[in-house]
Formats: sequence, structure tokens, C-alpha cells
Amino acid sequence: QYSEGFQRGLDYFTASDGCKSLSSCIESYLDKEVKEGEKKPDVAKLIHIGSVSVDGKRQLNGEAEISAGAKIRFARFPRLFPAFSSSISLGWPTADGCVLCTAKRYLVVSKPSGVPVHATVDNAVENVLAGLRLHLKKQADCEDYFVTHRLDVPTRGVMVIAKTTDSVGYFNSLLAAEERGKRMRDGEVKKSENVEKVYRAFCKKLRDDASVEVGEYKHYIRDVPKDKKKAGMERGQKEVHSEVVDGAKECCLTVMRIRNVQVEVPSAPFAPFIATPHEGSDVIEMVIKLGTGRTHQIRAQLAHLGYHIIGDEVYKKENEPPATYFGLESHYVRYRDEGGEEVEASLTAELKHAVQKWREEAKQQQQKES
Repeated sequence: QYSEGFQRGLDYFTASDGCKSLSSCIESYLDKEVKEGEKKPDVAKLIHIGSVSVDGKRQLNGEAEISAGAKIRFARFPRLFPAFSSSISLGWPTADGCVLCTAKRYLVVSKPSGVPVHATVDNAVENVLAGLRLHLKKQADCEDYFVTHRLDVPTRGVMVIAKTTDSVGYFNSLLAAEERGKRMRDGEVKKSENVEKVYRAFCKKLRDDASVEVGEYKHYIRDVPKDKKKAGMERGQKEVHSEVVDGAKECCLTVMRIRNVQVEVPSAPFAPFIATPHEGSDVIEMVIKLGTGRTHQIRAQLAHLGYHIIGDEVYKKENEPPATYFGLESHYVRYRDEGGEEVEASLTAELKHAVQKWREEAKQQQQKES
């Protein structure tokens, strides 16, 4: 279970003349709206978790004065992310292995599985940025902590955090150059300046005849069209095609290693999986280098190839029993920042050395071909 709640969406109402404070205003509204037998939410908790906004701005003070006519929005049963509190109790983000690299302009951290990257509409306190701001002391040259890219809530592992807004813009331009092959403002982006991101996916076969080999895979991804959506489909679910179709974007990934393994799931949601080669196992580890960064890309592309990531409720095999973990891990990143400093971080030394070896072999092969 990666999140709980968010039932019945959001409530919207306009404050009346009788409102004295935000808390009393919502209490009065709920007294009228909650039907007999229904559970009435704890208003103080809703405000504390950041579920309430007034005139479009999140409000965390229950005693705040509310003017008549103010537009109030809140979630009665906001999503809760229990992995956040368990991660904090286990020492995230200050324990060993949480901060993977500290550079002048960036911080690379290990994101816990089950925790969103940033605030959601109904929960402002249980997320990576909030945890960093609360528990990790900022250095003198750090404006704040800023998101440079996103990982799905259940995905764990390597995440790049910028220390300034300028660095966010630079990192995003690197990603854009990587995906589109376009020029940046300062000229052609050298290959060494691209962002290199490597993941580990722990999968099982969706089809008995599924087969993947080491190499590059290019497909086309888009949202599932409305006329194809079935009952129970999740918002944002993707479909992948081998040929160009209307509304689809190119998505590329490279499978760098594939092997059967036994997996040991760590107790800490921010720690890496422990994988041991095992020929008789039906669990398949794929080490994947991203060429593009589309939403759900690895999950959807692997499903198209006949594999599903363990614990993926969106792209799983029909009637697949629930898993105890989500088997996608952002494992390695490497890029050169705007000051020329190389930033490199990995969850494990083994895969870091493997990636470096593969990179050197690819360079030698290119030299031979040229």
C-alpha cells in the first residue's frame, strides 16, 4: 500500500458572514454536509497536513481569519503516505546512504519508495522536499531545495535536487537537449554534458513468449485515448506502440543488463534492493539506461515488451497477486553542471563501476567505427 485515502475528491465552498476562523468555517460546512452515519474528518489534521486552501493559497493556520466570500477548497480524506514517517524514523535524510552526493549547485539524494517528490493538492507535509527542508540543514550557498525531475511515488532511489532556481533551469535544459537533440542557448551540447540516468527494474513476464535482449528499444507512447479507456483504468495510464501513431511521442531506453535474480527487500524504503543472480528465479532484473524521460516510460515500455514491474498495479498481469514492494529503482545519475563540475551518484558501487565499464566499451566501439 503506497497511499491511502483521497476519497470523494475535493470539497469547494464559499465562506459565509458567520465565519470567525478557518477551522470554525470548515466545521460549520461539514456539520451541514456530512450525512448521518458518515465519518466526519478531523479538521485540525486536515489543516495541519496542508489539505486546505483559501482563495487558491494553501493555509496551514486554523485560527486564520476568513472573510465572507472567501473560496475554500479541501480534501475530506487526503492521501496519507505512511512511508514518509517510517523513513524519517529510520533516519532519512541524514542517515548514511541518504545523501549520495553533495556538489556546489546540487544535492543527489535517495528518494524513499512510497513518498511523493513534492506537495500534492491534499498533502503538503509528507514529501521529499518537505523532509529535506525540515531535517537537512542548508549550506550557505543554498537558496532552498528544488525539484529538477520527478519520480513516481512508488519508485525509490537516485534523485537530483537543485540548490538554486538557476540550477533547476540548467538541469531542465540538459534534459531537453538529451530528449530532443536540440541546441541549448550556449551552443551545441556535448555528449559528455548530457544527463545519464540508469534504473534497475525487477520484473516478471506478462506473456510466456516475452523476450528481451541487451540493446536499444524505441517506441511511441501516449495517454490511453478516451474511447479506449476501460473501467478501473488509472488516471495517466499510457499505451505504447511500435509505430508512429497520432498524439504519441518517441520514447527510447537501452537494456544494459538482464538476468534472473533473487531479491531481498530492505527494511528502509530509501535503501537499494539486494539482488543475487539465480537462474531458477522467475524474477528478472533489467538495468536500463533512459534515452527519454516520458511519464511511466519504463513501466509502459516494459509492459509493451511483455514484462511487468513487480508491484505495479497499473501495468500488472491480470489476476496477479499483490506484491510486497514496487520493483523500480532509480540507481545512477551522471552529468556535468553549469560550472563544469561532474556530478555522479549511484546507490551501489557495483553498478557504478558496471556503468563506467559499459560507457568505456561504447566509446571504444565508436572509435573503431569512425
